[in-house]
Amino acid sequence: IKFLFQSGFDEAELRSYTPVIHANIYQTIK
Repeated sequence: IKFLFQSGFDEAELRSYTPVIHANIYQTIK
């Protein structure tokens, strides 16, 4: 998960994309 945050995501942007990122990570892990 850390590599996604190190891709250059801003904290404000990250909070906006959090639901999408979590959904993508969840599908990727599954």
